[in-house]
Amino acid sequence: MDGPDKTISLRKPFKPRPGYVFLEVDYRQIEMFVAGFYLKSPRLLKLLEEEDFHAATAMWVWGSSSPEYRKRAKWFNFGLLYGMGIKELARRLKCSEKQAAVYQREYFAKIGPEYYRFMHNIERLLQRDGYIKNVFGRHYYLPPEQAYLGLSYLFHGSAGDFVKFRLEAVKRLCQELDIRPILTTHDDILFEVPVEVLGSTHLRRLIDILEDGSNPFGMRLPVEVKIGRDNLAEMEKFDVAKEA
Repeated sequence: MDGPDKTISLRKPFKPRPGYVFLEVDYRQIEMFVAGFYLKSPRLLKLLEEEDFHAATAMWVWGSSSPEYRKRAKWFNFGLLYGMGIKELARRLKCSEKQAAVYQREYFAKIGPEYYRFMHNIERLLQRDGYIKNVFGRHYYLPPEQAYLGLSYLFHGSAGDFVKFRLEAVKRLCQELDIRPILTTHDDILFEVPVEVLGSTHLRRLIDILEDGSNPFGMRLPVEVKIGRDNLAEMEKFDVAKEA
């Protein structure tokens, strides 16, 4: 059995209670929004308005959104978050390290000023304090020579903290409507929701709170909504604006 089938087989036994459905809200590409916030890059944030962010990045950097360039942009976009080195980038792009370095220079010629300024600031803070902290106040202790890991810690850690704080923000409404939070990951929340809530304005209230821009980022972060009527494996997209 291959990977995807294993995932489905593990999710299928999880079923909502009678009269309830699973509702998943996914903060799509939240790490890139967070990166744009920390890097203070209006260009990066503007690109996130595009339907296909990686294709838009490829067009912006290399002037082409072909599958080859989109794949290249995707690895650079995620590499920005994970602190990916040249060797790993070359492996993923299936090219030489020399060519990967060329691609890197081209990419950061566009993203560069904000990126290098931010990396320098991380190194400076680690040398001075021994730690950096994210916008929610969480501390990360690192030696200065591992400053590149600070990107991942700040971006992913802030995304995770954001989701937890949003969950706290809907706590009272969930109690009022008998909506039960089941679990969270770094970028989504799974609820068990009464069926009658789906076609009501109450669901729109829930989504409005989750998307609200009164957060440390000062941005309204949109969610993608899915529902599962039978089990956790069979989730389908749900248009809240249309149904509620």
